[in-house]
Amino acid sequence: MNISVLVVEDDELTRSSLEVALEQDGFRVTTAADGASAIAKLQQHSFDVGVFDLMVGHVSGLEVLDYASRHRPDTAVIMVTGYGTVETAVEAMKRGAQDFLTKPIDIEKLNLLIHRSVRNQRLVAENRLLREELRERFSVGKILGKSPRMQDLFREIEQVARTDATVLLRGESGVGKELCANAIHLHGPRHGGPLVKVSCAALGSGVLESELFGHVRGAFTGALKSRAGRFEQADRGTLFLDEVGDLDAGTQIKLLRVL
Repeated sequence: MNISVLVVEDDELTRSSLEVALEQDGFRVTTAADGASAIAKLQQHSFDVGVFDLMVGHVSGLEVLDYASRHRPDTAVIMVTGYGTVETAVEAMKRGAQDFLTKPIDIEKLNLLIHRSVRNQRLVAENRLLREELRERFSVGKILGKSPRMQDLFREIEQVARTDATVLLRGESGVGKELCANAIHLHGPRHGGPLVKVSCAALGSGVLESELFGHVRGAFTGALKSRAGRFEQADRGTLFLDEVGDLDAGTQIKLLRVL
């Protein structure tokens, strides 16, 4: 296991001693004499483990820890200090450190902590990868499920989303037809366009025709300006007609001719 370690220590003798001892144990070691140099090295390279002294000039070891936590979250950090207190240890742990050592440093203990930190960090990374794989396997969009029927549904959504066909979603109220519409849109070739939703049940037939097809100024009383219909608004995207079965027969006929 070729483990890279960043040692941040302002005392030259301690820094060089740690470098030699850790290299003899088979680690790849990079050193920094102060916090600013440590952050510069973290900007340029990733490390498996950081061994940070708490007091290292104008930029403290905790500030280096904060930077590593934000920008190098896969780097396991072990804090080191000659002024160890419970308070500083707790603060370091809260800010993302995996362990805490007081000076003088026991090299054997540091060696064990480095290996343990790397194992823990890799377990975290593996768990994160597994969660992502499970989420991809058992979800489509915001729909979650791992039953055989849900897996069939996900496959159907992915299959139909690749086409340019009109899709009929059937099911009782509340089963998730709108979620399926969202998933089809997001996984289809039109995902860069708008997803326009119309609640057919909430609008009267006269109002709905105007909503769907638009109108020009003066077409009827109160039409003070022209208005684009939902079909036009959904151009290059997807139009979702919710509860389309509740439309009256006349509007359904007009809608059928358009579709």
